[in-house]
Amino acid sequence: MAVLVVTSFLLVPGQGTVLVGVEILAVGTVVWAAIVTIQLLQLRNWRLLERHLRLPFVARVVLSQVAILPFVIAGVAVLGWGVEGLYWLVAGVVLSFLVAVADAWVLLIEILR
Repeated sequence: MAVLVVTSFLLVPGQGTVLVGVEILAVGTVVWAAIVTIQLLQLRNWRLLERHLRLPFVARVVLSQVAILPFVIAGVAVLGWGVEGLYWLVAGVVLSFLVAVADAWVLLIEILR
């Protein structure tokens, strides 16, 4: 996502920081809303969820929110501060990568235990 936004900023002549900020904010908000919707649908089954699986669910919710919110913040920061707000995209990409590695670890290693 960050690569697309940054390349659109660099490759589109005359595109101002306001448009880039709106693009980042729109994409970040849509992705955040999708993640929250999925998590709320899973939260409906909280009582059916076994007790030992509740803490990992809460951890997944927190990690996914921590990974996606820098993208929304980046959109607001670009609108407010200009190009310097793009540094929030770096934080979002790094955090998303770390969450993806943690999820892959669970799928590949922890599931076999």
